[in-house]
Amino acid sequence: MTTDALLVIDMQRGFDDPRWGARNNPEAEANGLRVLAHWRARRWPVVIVRHDSVDAASPLQPGQPGNELKPGFEPLAGELVVGKCVNSALIGTALEAWLRDRDIGAVTIFGITSDQCVSTTARMASNLGFRTTVVEDACACFGQTTTTGQPLSAEALHVAHMTTLHTEFARVVTTNEVTGSITTLAELRNRVPPPSELVRNKVLDHLDVHARAFIALSPMVIVGTHGATGHADVSPRGDAPGFVAVHGDRCLVIPERPGNRLADSLRNVIETGEIGMLFLIPGIRDALRVNGRAWVTTSPEVLVPLAVEGKPPAMAIVVHVRESYLHCARWSYRSKLWEPASWPASESLPSLAQMLVDQVGMPHLRRDELDTMLREMYATELY
Repeated sequence: MTTDALLVIDMQRGFDDPRWGARNNPEAEANGLRVLAHWRARRWPVVIVRHDSVDAASPLQPGQPGNELKPGFEPLAGELVVGKCVNSALIGTALEAWLRDRDIGAVTIFGITSDQCVSTTARMASNLGFRTTVVEDACACFGQTTTTGQPLSAEALHVAHMTTLHTEFARVVTTNEVTGSITTLAELRNRVPPPSELVRNKVLDHLDVHARAFIALSPMVIVGTHGATGHADVSPRGDAPGFVAVHGDRCLVIPERPGNRLADSLRNVIETGEIGMLFLIPGIRDALRVNGRAWVTTSPEVLVPLAVEGKPPAMAIVVHVRESYLHCARWSYRSKLWEPASWPASESLPSLAQMLVDQVGMPHLRRDELDTMLREMYATELY
C-alpha cells in the first residue's frame, strides 16, 4: 500500500483544561476534522492516538473525562486506536508493526501538541524510515517558560518546531494543501468557467410573473439560514400549494407552523437577517431559488390571512427579495427525485420512532409508545 496512514495525535478533551496555559491556533480542531474527513472519505488508513498519562494529576489520565477524545475524533470501525504513555506514538505501542504489516511506508500527522507528541512522533517516524508529513495548521501547542525564566509564546514554539521538522524530518504542509481545497476566487474560476450571458441575465432582483406562479403552486420550500457565529441550518417547510404568501414583486411571507421548537431558522434570521429559499413542485423538474433579507413578525395583520383550520401561525418570516432565479433541471434528472421507480422501498430505513429510540438513549422511551405519539401528533398538531 502506498497511501499514507493518518496519525491523529492526542486530540483529547483534557487539553481544554486551563492549566495548560495560553494556546495557539484555535482552528487546529476544525482543520484536523477536515483532514480526517478527507482520509475517511477515501477509506485510507487512520490511526487515532490517545495519550494515557501516568501522572495522577493529569487530566489525560485514563478514567478521567479529559482522557476522552474531542468530538469528531472518535474512531470509526476498522480504525486503529493506539494508547501511549510517552511522547512518541511509536514507543511501547503496536503502531510500527501495524504499519509495516500493511506495507505502509508513509505517515501524515497532526494533533496536540506541536512541540511534544506531534514533534516526537514525527521525528521518530522519519528516523524509522517512514516518509513523514505534518499538517501544521491542524496542530497546536501551549506557551512555555525558557530556562532563563522568560515566557515563550505558543506560536513561537509552534513555528520553531514546524521549522525544524520541515528542515530535517518531514514535509510540513497546510490543511488546504492536503485536502486540495480551493480557497480563492481565482482558483475557483480556473476550474469553473464564468456563467453564460443567459445565466447571468436570469438572476432577477424581484419576483416576476413566473416566479410568483411557481410559488403559488409550490407545497414545499427549503429554507437556508445562518447565525451570527456562522452556524448554518437548512429546514424544510411544507403546506398546501401557495402557503408562502407573496405580496407584490419583492416580498413574501413564510408561516411558522408548529414544529420541534428548536427554532434554528428563527434564531438565525433574528441574528443575521439572511435567508435563502429553494421552492419545489412535485413532478416539476425545475426549481426556484430566492434569496433576501428576512425578519420575524408577530403582526396579526400578517398572520391572520395565513390561518389554516382557523389557526393563524404564532409568527412568520417576512422576506424582502434580493434575488430570484429559476434553477434548471439537471439536479432532478441526476437524482431521479420525481421518478417513483427509483425510490427506495419504505422498509429501507427503520421507522422514525425506532431511529429516535436508538439515537437519544432514553431508557424509558419505547418504540411503540413513540410510534403512537407521532401518529397522534400528525393527526392533531399540524396547525
